[in-house]
Amino acid sequence: MGRPALRVVALLAMLAAALAARPVDAQVVNDSARIADVELRGVNAFDEDLLRASIVTSESRCSVTALAPLCWLGLGREDQYVDPRVIEADALRLRVFYYERGYREAVVTADTTRTGDGLVVEFRIDEGRPVLVDTITFSGLDDPPDDVVSDLPLRAGMPLDLVAAEATRDTLTMRLRDRGYAAADVLTSYFIPREQPDHSSVEFELIPGDRYRFGTVTVEGNVAVDSSVVRRMLGFRTGDVYSRRALLESQRNLFSLDVFRHAEIVPDIQPFDTVADVTVRVIEGDLHRVRVGFGLSTADYLNAEARWASLNFLGRARRLELRGRVSNLLTAPLDLVPFFEEIDGVYRQVAGAVNADFRQPWFFSARNTFGAGL
Repeated sequence: MGRPALRVVALLAMLAAALAARPVDAQVVNDSARIADVELRGVNAFDEDLLRASIVTSESRCSVTALAPLCWLGLGREDQYVDPRVIEADALRLRVFYYERGYREAVVTADTTRTGDGLVVEFRIDEGRPVLVDTITFSGLDDPPDDVVSDLPLRAGMPLDLVAAEATRDTLTMRLRDRGYAAADVLTSYFIPREQPDHSSVEFELIPGDRYRFGTVTVEGNVAVDSSVVRRMLGFRTGDVYSRRALLESQRNLFSLDVFRHAEIVPDIQPFDTVADVTVRVIEGDLHRVRVGFGLSTADYLNAEARWASLNFLGRARRLELRGRVSNLLTAPLDLVPFFEEIDGVYRQVAGAVNADFRQPWFFSARNTFGAGL
């Protein structure tokens, strides 16, 4: 059962829950009181905060907790009011939440009770028995590698969690694509026997397809930065086995140069082919940066700082940064200003420093950077 089929199952569950859901009490329908609190009863299998994040109904609260007295005066409050349609939909959302995570017998009912501060919305949950996964099998490959089918989100002994099953499907797909199967896909199916409705078996069908290798690399969009710089920062070469991880690592390497505002690596995966040509599209940013700042300190008096950086120094995306700082300016006039420290001798002299930092982004490998400072 693939992704579309899983969605159909979820929709059918929502429809069944909507038909079976108990109507909200007439008091809720006719009342528009402020919601004082939202309570979840009977929650054992999941964190309550996770369930609260899946519903819309929430209690009235103070939006500025640091200034609670303002809320006592009626300022800064976020008041929430009862909407019977929202409460009924939230009961359905909780039912679908449990269904998707293997608790198919879960029953959710909603009710309200009045307190001095308004209404308390209560969701009572009977979780029921989960459908457990007895076995997980893999088909499509005669002997799937251990590093592909191990440590997956869905494991035997867990409830039949459709969210975890989808995450497992994605994990298997990405692992196959990291091993050269650029067009790999995975289909998911599960079986629940009628005589044992609380047990199931899950099968993942691996469809690897052809194994690809990287083909020609084309660089587009660069102006000042040479194409050879871009090619050297890639984590793959023409002829290497295709790997999605190598594409992501190459994109990180390009951004680490700090010369590109945008870097995109697009493989051309064609069916019935085993070579994936790659297009690297980049947009260069500002290659020179200047920063000037001034400050006033009771110890350093007036001080100033300036920085200049070239992000493509002498080409090849080398970085050179020059920094200069000077302090103890205008000591005589500022001595007349209260709160400034009285200093004598060498400490009154103008002082400063000049720094130069150089960085070579590629040093025997794209993973190494050579740096020097003076």
